[in-house]
Amino acid sequence: MTAALILCGGAGTRMGGLNKPLIELEGTALLERVIDRLAPQVDEIVISANQDIDAYERLGFPVVRDATSSLGGPLAGVWAGMHYLVQAGREKDYRVQLAPGDTPFLPTDLIARLRGPETLVPFDGDRAHHLHSQMTIEAALAAFDDAAKSSAVHRWLDRQRARRVDFSDRAEAFLNINTAEQLKAAKQRLDEPNT
Repeated sequence: MTAALILCGGAGTRMGGLNKPLIELEGTALLERVIDRLAPQVDEIVISANQDIDAYERLGFPVVRDATSSLGGPLAGVWAGMHYLVQAGREKDYRVQLAPGDTPFLPTDLIARLRGPETLVPFDGDRAHHLHSQMTIEAALAAFDDAAKSSAVHRWLDRQRARRVDFSDRAEAFLNINTAEQLKAAKQRLDEPNT
């Protein structure tokens, strides 16, 4: 069993403060495109956010607020999401797939390729995509002691002894939309076959 925890708590500073997951790409919000990619691969979806809660709730999935933690950055969203799943009765070995809400081209076989008992991180041949990692609830929560000191995602994953999984054949699938130029490039990419 696997849940997708979609992280939507960014400030969007490079997009003029816009809430990036709600920005539309050819008429469909980036977050909806993320959901379309992940929904067939997982058993449930949870959204972690800190603004525009009503807009997220209208999508019909549980929304947890990430402002209840002393952690900063995306780890605040991870913390909130993991605790929601614990409170919802998920077992400690329940697997959770992280995904930012502004990555509309995720692999449709992401979950199938991130298989194993340990924490797994996609690696595109150049860099690891930490916020697309998959882990158990137990591993995620156990690693927060050190992570709380730095709020650094890579240190939190190091604590879990995360293993890289090769996605060099799908490096472009992890593109996240941070700028107007990247949004424009994403629109052009929609016209490409097999996107």
